[in-house]
Amino acid sequence: MKTSLPGWAARRSGLCCRDKYRYVKRPVARKEPATGRFLYIFTSCYSSTSERACDTLELVTGGKLPYTRLKGIKEWNFGRFEAMDDFLNPPVPYGDFFVKYGGESEKGVSERITKTLSDVMEQKDHHSVLTVSHGGALACFLRYNHLPFDHHIGNVPSSR
Repeated sequence: MKTSLPGWAARRSGLCCRDKYRYVKRPVARKEPATGRFLYIFTSCYSSTSERACDTLELVTGGKLPYTRLKGIKEWNFGRFEAMDDFLNPPVPYGDFFVKYGGESEKGVSERITKTLSDVMEQKDHHSVLTVSHGGALACFLRYNHLPFDHHIGNVPSSR
């Protein structure tokens, strides 16, 4: 059974569950007057266990914030389709397509990520959390919880 994202999770992630999504008043960033750059204020940081996600989190935070690695926010397991060209995938939504090839179902990925993020956000003092995961897994999470996203979730170009 599908459920909507719990109110506490939406509020703590910067959204408020009402008729329409809107930002809460608590700031998660402040503008540095001297440089004009925004400084983001995170109470906690989490990353998928994959090396590329950890590298991204360390790059974003300048390696200055501690973080916890979580298996529950790892990428969708595509089974034998892992590392294959995307043109081999069926049209979205994938449903149970990858299960017969040793992968995860869309519902399984969605429930895993929702449970993991819910457990994270239930912790005391977790008001502004940075989480680094993967496009496929995050798209499942957003669809499952009926959260709006109107663009492709892709990789961020690296400036290394």
